Amino acid sequence: MKKVISRIQEATVNKILSSPIKVLVTFLVFNTLVSAGALLLKSDFSYKVWYNPKDPLMELYREFEKNFGNDDSVMIGIQNPGGLFNKETAEVVFQLTDRLYETDDIIRVDSVFNFNDIRAEGDEINVESLVYEDELSSLAQEDFDRIKTRALANPILTGSFLDKNAEFTIVSAQLRPAHDNPPDYQEITAQVDQILSELRQKNPDLKFVALGPVILTDAFRAITISDMFYLIPFLYGLFTIVLIVLFRSFSGVALPYITIGTSTTLMFGAMGYLGLTVNTLTSAAPTILMTVALADSIHILTVFFLGLKKGLSNLEAVKNSLLKNFYPTILTTITTSLGFFSFFDAKVMPVAELGVAVGFGAIFAWLSTYFLLGPILVLLPKFSKSKHEKESITVSKEMSSPKHAYAFADFIINRKYLIASIALILGLLGLYGSKDLEVNMDPIEQFKEDHPLVNAYELIEDKLGFVGSLEIMIKSTPGESAKDPSFLKRVEALEDWLESRSYVESTLSINDHLKEINQTFHGGDEKYYRIPPTTEHVAQELLFYSMGLPPEQPIENRINAQRDAVRITAKWKLKDSLSSNAKIALIKNKIKELGLDGQVTGKTPLFHDLTPYIVEAFTHSFSIAVVTITLALWIIFQSLRLSVFAMIPSLLPLAIGAGLYAVTGFQVDMGTVLVASVCLGIAVDDSVHFLFAYRSLIGGKSLRDTIAEIVENVYPSLFNTTLLLALGFSVLMLGDYVPNAKFGASVSVVLIIALVSDFVVLPAILEIIHKEKGR
Repeated sequence: MKKVISRIQEATVNKILSSPIKVLVTFLVFNTLVSAGALLLKSDFSYKVWYNPKDPLMELYREFEKNFGNDDSVMIGIQNPGGLFNKETAEVVFQLTDRLYETDDIIRVDSVFNFNDIRAEGDEINVESLVYEDELSSLAQEDFDRIKTRALANPILTGSFLDKNAEFTIVSAQLRPAHDNPPDYQEITAQVDQILSELRQKNPDLKFVALGPVILTDAFRAITISDMFYLIPFLYGLFTIVLIVLFRSFSGVALPYITIGTSTTLMFGAMGYLGLTVNTLTSAAPTILMTVALADSIHILTVFFLGLKKGLSNLEAVKNSLLKNFYPTILTTITTSLGFFSFFDAKVMPVAELGVAVGFGAIFAWLSTYFLLGPILVLLPKFSKSKHEKESITVSKEMSSPKHAYAFADFIINRKYLIASIALILGLLGLYGSKDLEVNMDPIEQFKEDHPLVNAYELIEDKLGFVGSLEIMIKSTPGESAKDPSFLKRVEALEDWLESRSYVESTLSINDHLKEINQTFHGGDEKYYRIPPTTEHVAQELLFYSMGLPPEQPIENRINAQRDAVRITAKWKLKDSLSSNAKIALIKNKIKELGLDGQVTGKTPLFHDLTPYIVEAFTHSFSIAVVTITLALWIIFQSLRLSVFAMIPSLLPLAIGAGLYAVTGFQVDMGTVLVASVCLGIAVDDSVHFLFAYRSLIGGKSLRDTIAEIVENVYPSLFNTTLLLALGFSVLMLGDYVPNAKFGASVSVVLIIALVSDFVVLPAILEIIHKEKGR
């Protein structure tokens, strides 16, 4: 293997040096062909992007959607401290209702005023809106007071639309079914924002908030684009400052950006050809790749400028840098890409797509570094002696002098057991502290506290007592109809059980309407607030109710058209995945206990069901990363011992980092679940560079001389690249999408710990091994 790679190394470098123009043109043609795939790239911020289309959970939701329509909705909260039941506020609610009906893809709008009220007037029983828009002008305040009393007495309204003080209400707009053509959440949200902007301007005394699955989904899109718009330019500016400090020349700043640009366009092209999408997670790919691509070019330029400083000619410096970095950069590219590729089969699709995208991006970064940056260095005008002295590396200047290099080597050698002991203790403490870490997600906590959506959910929780809902689809058994009273009573038993739970605020099903109709049919006698006694009675009441409903508010959103399934909507108080999934499991058990054929579905369970998938993605990807990276190191080094040594200082920072993360009190989400595999793939890079130098030097030197020479010639570039990587990932902390911010912070901390581990722990371990062998 070593001979094969040596031949590839020699052939590659010689080709770059002898035919730079030919290599450059060939690469540019390759870049053009691959980058063209970016034209096929699409964005998707809908719920569907998180799951494989064939996932059983998605198939269940599609079945629900086929029976009852879409549970996607836009909810507008309206607050009036002076009360809702007056002519002015009612006019605003009707204006909002009319405008929402004009909005794209909205097929139904429900409010407290157009609620279908069942009322008896003499011998007549009618299904009518609580208030009609065309009668507003004729209503006096006493009429509104009477309507308010009726509304507050209705359990459906007070459970879903109206607070107990009649000061806050929800207007809910339902979207058409998605099927294969999902609604345009971005356009819907833009139209809703425009409506609310006009209403706020005209009604300054009223407070309007927008929330619901549609608004939440588009908020993810908006926050993603906002982060990309601000963070990427900021990162370029930050890297420019660092590059100026490192190289102090125009070429030292401009050349790395050439590799970054081509790597990014190649990655986008590959994403387009592979059918990957731009979504909330993959939007971080350019930022991540920028740091990875920059690291490769920094290694090449660092050694190149050091060669010039030592008196090499321009061509000799290029050759020395390309040869010296070939082994370590190609191996670090393999380990980095393997770390990302380990997510390729994750059930959480954006995680899988991010892994595949950056995995290919890391490969493209290496190709750009050698086949674009390499020829450019050959073709550039020769650097004069005075010029390259200005461009020489300035970071770690004191450390790179022989005096300090030997002092550092002596420090390691004389304290090797202390260093190893401290590392072991810190690693064990980190593992112990991380034992309580759990994967837990809250959709609202993915936004910063001052985000308008967070404020909206806090308001609805305060006023109505719930923050979300789940849907339960219950099918009648063969030979049974959903109109069968025995079936409906089992459904009622489930509703009663749900409403007795502290985490459920209210439930709504066809039973609520049937019981209200039955009571009205019996003169309002409360003892008849129950399910009708026979299938015929149920059928009659359903027919009566459906005939009284307006066309845009059909009964089929509660009992399907085939009359063999019903839907329960439970409004609940839970927000995080751990508690939600635990309660959903209890609900499923209760459904079975009652002998019902029921399934829990809807957008809320779909989000929380990602949690076990994320746990699986973490364990699976990390296992794959450890095994494949170790095997890759073994193949390249031809030594299992060196492969294990390379992994120790890379696994240690993960243990320490996990312990530190646990101290913060944060829980693992879809961003931080990536940290272990990603950091392992990147952190092992420094170990690889160290061990390549160690293996090439140790043959004829003492370990002290070897470490000193590594400190002098290898540590500066390791320090520079790790600094840039840490800075690059830390920029994500400035974004508004919290999972990406946590990911960036965690990776930065772990990489800094990994650098210290490679600088101090790895040579200490090597010294211990050498001493035991009597060297």
